[in-house]
Formats: sequence, C-alpha cells, structure tokens
Amino acid sequence: MTPTTLRRAAAVAGALAVLAALPAAPASAETSCWIEYRVTTVWTDPTSQAARFLGEFTVHNGDTPLTGWTVTAKWLGINQIDQAYNASMSGAPSTYTFTDAGWNGWLSPGATTTFGVFGTRPSIYSSAMPSLRRCTPA
Repeated sequence: MTPTTLRRAAAVAGALAVLAALPAAPASAETSCWIEYRVTTVWTDPTSQAARFLGEFTVHNGDTPLTGWTVTAKWLGINQIDQAYNASMSGAPSTYTFTDAGWNGWLSPGATTTFGVFGTRPSIYSSAMPSLRRCTPA
C-alpha cells in the first residue's frame, strides 16, 4: 500500500470512528441500558493482508441498578468478530451476542462499563461499525 492510500484509509477510519461513537439511545422508557460503539484501531495484518479492527462498546446504565446486561450487535457484509474481551461472546457472522463477564454485570444507576472486540472485515475500506446495536438488561 502506498503512503497516500494509507493516509486515505486512516482518514476514512477516523470519520467512521466519530460516527460510530454516537450513542444508541434507549429503545423505550423501560430500557435501562444503552450502548455506544467506536472503532479504536484499524490495520492490515502484514502476514495475511486481512483488514483488522478493534472496536469498543460502552454500556451505560439508566436510573435502575442492573444485575447484568446483554448486547446484540450486527455487522453488515462478511465482517467477523474473532474475539471479545470483558464480555462473553456467542453468535456467528454477522450477528453476535455479548454478555457481561460477571464481574462487570452489576451497574449502579448512571454507571458504565466497557468491553471490546477484535474483528476482520472484507477490506480496509469497508465499515467496522455494526448496523444494529442493542442493550438488554439481564
């Protein structure tokens, strides 16, 4: 990849990171948690040439204590989540479910916790932002 192409890819990734940081608002008055997502890093694996990304979810609690949470996220295309940290992961391309790790499930009113994902996407120009993000209290 040329330096110009790398700069363009970095600019696109930066713009996507700003858009991805917008919060997913609570779905209804009964929903006591909501999430934000942002892409923190994008890179091309030097060995496999795969387009990789690191994304971070922030789970926000509302006015009621949470004893656990589950986040559902769907990525368009053939993005694949390879690993999650600070959460348990299940699912397959392209819809995944993330559940609190136990120690970070209880959230007092107004509190937040974060977890992250390592993923692979079809190309460095494709989006690493999920099209659907939903938080559900446990």
